[in-house]
Amino acid sequence: FTFQRLAALTRGGRLFGTLGGQSPETVNRTLTVTLAGSLSKFSTNEKRAAMPKHTLSAFLVCATALLAGCGEAEQPKAAAPPPERGIFISATDCGASGKITAELCGQAIDMAVAVHEQQAPVYKTLRQCQAAEGPERCDKTVDGQYRARLQAFFVTMSDPPSALPLYPSMQGQIGFRQATRQAVDARDENINVSIAALTLANENAKLPNPLAAE
Repeated sequence: FTFQRLAALTRGGRLFGTLGGQSPETVNRTLTVTLAGSLSKFSTNEKRAAMPKHTLSAFLVCATALLAGCGEAEQPKAAAPPPERGIFISATDCGASGKITAELCGQAIDMAVAVHEQQAPVYKTLRQCQAAEGPERCDKTVDGQYRARLQAFFVTMSDPPSALPLYPSMQGQIGFRQATRQAVDARDENINVSIAALTLANENAKLPNPLAAE
């Protein structure tokens, strides 16, 4: 009985087949006895003297590893579900969902507002803003210029939560659009949309379609 024989039986499933239905502890005890007996016979063999010490050590290490792997295989852990997402008009509105606290909502929304102020295009006149963003979709800034109207926030309830600014939809859609102009459907069942946000989304569908005006 050699290490190669033990490995072959283990890989082939024959050794486990002979011990089927037994607990992992019983399997380990049986294999330990088997291995111990084989090593005892090996120690009396006249060839033992010819085997280098490092080869014998490697044999023992590998055999121990085989024993440690016996028994029930470890089940893979299930992947964590993706974080919930929602559309809200304020931190209070977000906190009312009961998914995360208003404080955490506020922190995420503050970052979204900062992104809006830093990255949203600024126009010198209302005409320029409406030409780019669509009619009735612009607000005047404190310095007299114009930007796309910030309406709501697309919150991902991760740890920590994050949020993106949302703007009025463009083509009569019930929803919003991101800064990248990607549409966000407020009727998506996978998104938690507050009543206040859904009201805005429906109003957006009534706004003039800038493509139709062209």
